[in-house]
This record gives sequence, structure tokens and C-alpha cells, in this order.
Amino acid sequence: MSRRLPFSSRLALILGLLVAAAPSRGQNLISDPHFTSGLSSWFLLPSIVPAPTLVRDPAPGVDGAPGFAALTTGSFGPISYVARTCVPVQPGVVYSFGGAVRFRTAQNSSAVFWMPFFSDAACATGAPGPATLSSTGASGREPGGWVLCRGTGATAPPGAASAALDFILFGIGTSEHASADFDDVYVGRAGTVEPPFPIPFLSRNGILALGAALALVGALAFRPAR
Repeated sequence: MSRRLPFSSRLALILGLLVAAAPSRGQNLISDPHFTSGLSSWFLLPSIVPAPTLVRDPAPGVDGAPGFAALTTGSFGPISYVARTCVPVQPGVVYSFGGAVRFRTAQNSSAVFWMPFFSDAACATGAPGPATLSSTGASGREPGGWVLCRGTGATAPPGAASAALDFILFGIGTSEHASADFDDVYVGRAGTVEPPFPIPFLSRNGILALGAALALVGALAFRPAR
């Protein structure tokens, strides 16, 4: 008579099957999404004088690691300010994009991520296609915590060679300078890019190690008593 596998061995088998079936995570096209080394790939679009400032703050960001970006307006009023980075894309591919945004103080301003496509590799010449796509936004009227701003369904049009991830800060008739932080930014194939917020989970190696340990426990439990 065959013996039924112990629960621990069956659980290890299920975990192994789940690991084998799990899709691989897609590549984040942003070179330094957590701002660990600086802002070398980011630049400010031309704006009014006085110009806004974009700096790397070494304090812990949304993921708890040192580093995030801070954009501060140079003046006030109903004006938009843009910090941009450029990534390569392929025509016909659907991309998701976004990042985490925080307002440290209450202010009459808002922020979003935009993703326009370009026909050259340097995000200089616009590509024919749909209008600029926007992520969900964050409001300066709700300061304090990090907010995830997601953009989905951005299909690169024919002839597209690059796309910009724009962080846009809107001053809405404020009487003071607007300022917002952003961190854990991402651009990648839709459905496969890791969300920017840290989510506790076992890594692939961690699951395999757990499965192996449970299998060993099950094997020992299955040995007949002498």
C-alpha cells in the first residue's frame, strides 16, 4: 500500500510548482529608480525665471533606502514645472510608468507623471501617436505620506524610439513656492514591472530554500520507525 506524502512534502511540492510557474519580472528602464547615486539622468525642461530646482535628498525615501528627488518651484502661480528622464522604447509595446510622490507641507499644488513618445533616441523629436499619457496624481492638499502614482496602457506608436518620464509639478495659484518629492520611479512593459512601493515577500531563492527545508522535514517524517 502506498503511503500518502506528509503535509510538509506536499506543501514543498506546491511551492516548487508555484515558483516554476511564476512570470519573471520585467526590466525597469530607469537606470537609477531609487536615486541612490544622484540625478545624472534627469534634467529640467525650460521654464520661467526664476527656474525651479531639482536636488537629490539623501534622507530615506519611500523604500527606506537613502535618496529621493525633490523638485521646488522658482516662483508661484498657475505654472507647471517638469523634471525629465529619457528611456528607449519599442513601437507597439504597451508600457506602464509612474512612481511615488510626497508633499511634505500643505499647499495648493498637484503632481503627476507623464509619458510622451519621441521618434529619436534622445527625447527631442515628437513621435506621431496618441496624446501624452498621464498617471494618477497626488495633491498638495493631502501632505505627509507617499502616494503611488500609476500610469498604464501607454502603447508606443509606430516610429517611436524613446519616451520621456516627466515628473510634473503644478502650482495652482499659490502664493508660495510649491515643492514635491518623488522616488522609486519606473517605466517598463505593462504588467511586468515591479511596483515602486516595497511589498514584503519571499524572494525566489527564499521560496526555494523554504521548499527544500520543508521537503527535508517531510522526508525525515516519512522514514519508517526502526
